Amino acid sequence: MKKKPLIGTKVKIVLAVLCVLALYCVIRLALPKQQYLYEGGINFQQGESVNEYCVYDQIAIPAGVYKIQLQYQTDQDYSGMCTVKDGTVFHNGLQSNGEHLYKGLGQTDFTMWLYEGTEALQVCVSYSGEASLYVGDLLICETGLLWSMLLTVIVCVAILLIAGCLIKNYLAEHPLEKEQRDVLFGLGVIILLSSVTFLYGSSVSGADFTYHLQRIEGVKDGLLSGQFPVRLEPEWVNGHGYANGVLYCNALFLFPALLRLLGFTVITSYNMFGIALNVATALIAYYCFAKIFKNHYIGLFCSGLYTLSVFRIYRLMIVTAVGEGSALTFLPLILYGLYRVFTENPREKSYRTAWLPIAFGYAGIMQTHVLTCEITAFLTIIVCLVFIKKIFCLPTFLELAKGAAGAAVLSLWYLVPFLDYFLTENLHIRHVSARTIQERGMEVMQLIFTFWNGGSEVERKLSSCVASVGWMLVLCFVIFGVLWVGRRFSKEKEAVISLGKVSWILGCMLMIMSLKLFPWDKIQSINASIASLVSSLQFPYRFLGWGVVFLVTVFGCCMWYFQQKQQRIGWYTGIVLVVLSLISSSLYMLDCTGLEQTQFYLYNEEGMGFGYISGEEYLVEGTDASVLTYSEPVVSDGVELENYEKQYLYVLMDCSNYGETEGYVELPMLHYTGYRAYTESGEELAAIKGNNNVVRVVLPAGFSDQIEVKFVSPIHWRISEGITYAGWAAMLVYLCFVLRRKDGLKK
Repeated sequence: MKKKPLIGTKVKIVLAVLCVLALYCVIRLALPKQQYLYEGGINFQQGESVNEYCVYDQIAIPAGVYKIQLQYQTDQDYSGMCTVKDGTVFHNGLQSNGEHLYKGLGQTDFTMWLYEGTEALQVCVSYSGEASLYVGDLLICETGLLWSMLLTVIVCVAILLIAGCLIKNYLAEHPLEKEQRDVLFGLGVIILLSSVTFLYGSSVSGADFTYHLQRIEGVKDGLLSGQFPVRLEPEWVNGHGYANGVLYCNALFLFPALLRLLGFTVITSYNMFGIALNVATALIAYYCFAKIFKNHYIGLFCSGLYTLSVFRIYRLMIVTAVGEGSALTFLPLILYGLYRVFTENPREKSYRTAWLPIAFGYAGIMQTHVLTCEITAFLTIIVCLVFIKKIFCLPTFLELAKGAAGAAVLSLWYLVPFLDYFLTENLHIRHVSARTIQERGMEVMQLIFTFWNGGSEVERKLSSCVASVGWMLVLCFVIFGVLWVGRRFSKEKEAVISLGKVSWILGCMLMIMSLKLFPWDKIQSINASIASLVSSLQFPYRFLGWGVVFLVTVFGCCMWYFQQKQQRIGWYTGIVLVVLSLISSSLYMLDCTGLEQTQFYLYNEEGMGFGYISGEEYLVEGTDASVLTYSEPVVSDGVELENYEKQYLYVLMDCSNYGETEGYVELPMLHYTGYRAYTESGEELAAIKGNNNVVRVVLPAGFSDQIEVKFVSPIHWRISEGITYAGWAAMLVYLCFVLRRKDGLKK
């Protein structure tokens, strides 16, 4: 019998067309880029504000992604705003947020996405009237990013087509069983429901929204500046650079930053990242819970409850706490790893891989959210104390040690710089222990809430914090408690029931710790170290992240019990409750994101501004961020500066010190450990903290030479990076070996 080709004729035709389109994109990328120069000049009358005054009109350019460079002069920051508009293109055919006018720049440099050729483009300026403002020439530069975007889409479509054909042929020879089809369909529904808000083309106005968009832009700019990994975000704090990347790991942001480099808008990159997080969360949760309960349906139900839990929706999609939302992705791995370590037979060969979920899980939360890592370490210690006798079994101890060591190695590239700066730099984050958190706790009734409409006075009071575990998980918590008190588990010796009991106790403890009733203020008053640790939590409801994990586990234990006892009423009731829970969670998400909160359309970082740094946690203590604006270098008496060039956090300049004593040059860059200054001959000059903690380069008397100033990662940082790269490579090789061994055993 003639074997069918892997790829059908129709698909081959489509792939051929895609190849032609890809070749066209490559050619367009290689062609010289067009520039459009428009000369002119307008003086705005001081004291008279105007909104979107058209300074250049009837501009004719083809579709493309462009840089808008408008010359201007002003003596005050934020006195004006440059934008572009065009009423002749289709809806969203022109995307740009413009850029604020800063006195220290003299030229805008923002991106415009134009998806349709036009002859009526307008460049406008909004002016507050509070400062002098002169607008000069306009230069529009083609970037070629439209074609890199299209090329990326074409390549992705081609990969999906080929993968689809390969999967189709595989399934023709190895058809899926009903259970497998149900699980795949269910996971698809879970991912789709959880990703609806990321398909709007916009995002809600969460408290941390612009902060995390700036993190994406920071990684993108850091890569463009030549950093890898990115340690300092070069454009933050109005071009002074900020050590956010050292202290708040940005590993996962490499994906959206890469999309930005390929030309996609920042909001599109953010939404794609959100969808990727939902896919990862749903799959990881399904894998872990299915393995724990040895049932694919229970794994699917738990995945749905966890991925679409009210708490996760609130933190990731409404508040846009992306760091914490990312950490939630990895919590089930740690639960599964600890379950394996404490329940499996140490004599089995398979036990030697029990440390892997712990290593990957802990590495995931270390590199996404430090506070979640602290809470996880606290809970891990409690679990180890519960099973203290088993820890004295050498194989068990070794698995835990391997998990900890594996997580440390995989995260060493981040941990070493983090600890270096946290312990040696006098950062503002070390001086926030006065902040109390008890008043930020929740009311008891909030634990079961799913909807808040703020109607009555009581509802408004309770809606002050909408973090919740949801009615479904609280109901399962109560059901399991009733079964436990009713001695239904008295004859059960299975590890799953023990897991359920421990999860019930820990879930109860974490819900209590999230309440206003819990005495956080008294705990914080014990000593300075504890005060700093408690203060860093910010909100007691952070404990509900793990609380949801434990309550979902309790639900899984209930379903496992009903299945083992063949109690169909309990089993089908659980399924109905899952469906109702997913529906109510989805409606809550759609209600909050679609009706109650403002939708934001942010395309370029310039429209967001560069000055916002949240609570300024990673500034050196004593720095006044309000005066850190775009500016020229400051020199001491007797020092002259020529040929000054600054690109990101790299400076090249010619300096002369005609004085008889030491002089200096202070650069518009925040000083962190790692800045180095070299002369053209290779001599190193001192680069220290100057006024307001900016970089000060010390010049000896009589000095005259060219100076290069740049950030150089310390050698121990580089060593830690090398260890991590080697660790990831070794881990991948080990995983391939484990998978091949499993396949061999199956055969």
